[in-house]
Amino acid sequence: HYAKPSVEISKQYFDAQRALANLTLQDYLFPIRDALIAISFESNVSSKSSVCITKIQGMLNNFLSDPALAFFLLHSGKGVNDVGDYKECSKLIGYSYYVALGIMITPLAGIRIGLCLPVECPVEVIETTKPYIASFISRALNMTIPERQIIMRDIKAENQVLSKTRPGAIIFLSIVILVLATVVLASILDYSGYLNVKDQEILFWHKFIGCFSAQRNIRGILNTENRVDKKLEVLNGVRVLAIGWVIFGHTFFFLVFEPIYNFEKLWNDVIHEPYMVLIKAGPFSVDVFFFLAGFLASLGMYRVFKTPKNRTVKNVLLLYFHRYVRLLPFLLALHAYAIYIQPLLYDNASNIDVLTLQRNCENQWHLMLLYVTNLIKDLGDICNNWVWYLFIDMQLFLILPFFIITYVKSKKYGLLGIFMIIATSLAIQMGICLHYEINLSMSKLTTKGDQNTLYYEKPYCRLVPYFIGTLLFLAYEEGKDKDKGLKSLLTLQNWVYESKIVRIIFFYLLGFLIMLGVVISFHFLDKYPDSWGYIFGSFHAVFSRQLIIIGLCMILYPVLVGRGTSLLAILGHPDLNPLGKLTYGAYMWHMTIFTYIVFVSYQGKYYQFFDIIPK
Repeated sequence: HYAKPSVEISKQYFDAQRALANLTLQDYLFPIRDALIAISFESNVSSKSSVCITKIQGMLNNFLSDPALAFFLLHSGKGVNDVGDYKECSKLIGYSYYVALGIMITPLAGIRIGLCLPVECPVEVIETTKPYIASFISRALNMTIPERQIIMRDIKAENQVLSKTRPGAIIFLSIVILVLATVVLASILDYSGYLNVKDQEILFWHKFIGCFSAQRNIRGILNTENRVDKKLEVLNGVRVLAIGWVIFGHTFFFLVFEPIYNFEKLWNDVIHEPYMVLIKAGPFSVDVFFFLAGFLASLGMYRVFKTPKNRTVKNVLLLYFHRYVRLLPFLLALHAYAIYIQPLLYDNASNIDVLTLQRNCENQWHLMLLYVTNLIKDLGDICNNWVWYLFIDMQLFLILPFFIITYVKSKKYGLLGIFMIIATSLAIQMGICLHYEINLSMSKLTTKGDQNTLYYEKPYCRLVPYFIGTLLFLAYEEGKDKDKGLKSLLTLQNWVYESKIVRIIFFYLLGFLIMLGVVISFHFLDKYPDSWGYIFGSFHAVFSRQLIIIGLCMILYPVLVGRGTSLLAILGHPDLNPLGKLTYGAYMWHMTIFTYIVFVSYQGKYYQFFDIIPK
């Protein structure tokens, strides 16, 4: 087989292998390592490739006297998502280590394999296998895998580049040390009472240093008092549940990005289990955050702009500046960490994207500072790509003042404007989803475009939940003004306030059933992917996330009008207030932890239920 290698021989070999029996995906992908070698034996090779081919042919033809073949067989991967033994291969002089990865071959994870090869074989030669491997895996999975999704990496060479300490890393660590030293100094001064001076004696530096005091910050976080309407404390519980849902979903998705040996079980069995619906519907938790952001941003703007003299360009710009500065520190810290610190932490076979991530981050400083990265870059190319949420949050925040100012001037035109932008957003979403046949199924990928780039990370996809939050706030605010409030909303409020049956049946129960129905729909969407046409899939993709938020609004509205004391006692419990304050930091940094867990892995894992078991 290796004496006269060719693409055609390899193709016939694999076709014959599959014809022998009903092979599993694991069995069928077992010879990928052989395919990667065989394909490189094409007769029409460049002079650069000929050295590699001569080396490998000699290794294979003289396997009794050449220990190189044993090294290749011993340290290379031998099946699905077997990345081989990178550590041992890296110790061999004259060898390099490669990983071939099909990124997002399924919506869950990719398929990869490790190769321990002589250094005479540069990554350019290994890349000659890409067209065949793409076709090979497409046949195995019975789905189209574009060649662009097959990536070859020289991991050993990339790790050598990443391991070099750069001046930026020293500067970043120096800033971190300076901040920590300031925290220690401020805490000591606060503990000694030096910062506790009389009001008339407080200087700027007292306030500045006091901001770094650990005691003051901990007291602020643990403070359970709410400075606004007590009814709004219910939002703390919603916020905590939402971040729990986000982390729960990411726990699954990020861990299966590691090499999973029993990939076929995960793909064919596990994702169809009923309990997986919470994970499949996990992206809706982000829509809950957009809903909360719209509600709270509207609350702050309404209180500013309800006074006519405050409706100035200056106040609008001050709101923008406050929001920008509030979000920026976390973004800067994450960006610098991804460029200068993260690459130093990994020296293994799993850090396939670390060098790419580092280079993306280096080239996106200006886009990140302008909060427009998601409008220009694909989701997979965004530095710390989970921060797309902040970009959209800022983009929606920029347009919100115009609707709030219009509303306080004229409720009729304000509401008309909000409903018009919601309708426009839904129309754009439907057009995109229908044209590209986008759906939310894990079992059926669209081949007409990248769903994340076209839809998931764009502001028109998240605008509706955001402005539903605005509408709920306006309904809450109108109910407080018995004289000037909208009559229809006052009538609805009285109806909800006075009738317990209405609250239970038409709000709590119906709202819960709407949310539950949307979540359960994912089970049937994936269990029977071919039973639904692309039109249904598109409608489901567009309206399911809006229905989740509408159901949530129906549950929360009775609380906001002064009823639902039991629900308020649970979701508005004082102990949830501190946790609610930590949700932003938890969202930003939990992904960094998961990324570390994935990239620090030396070997693949076995997936079983919610356990990720080392080999």
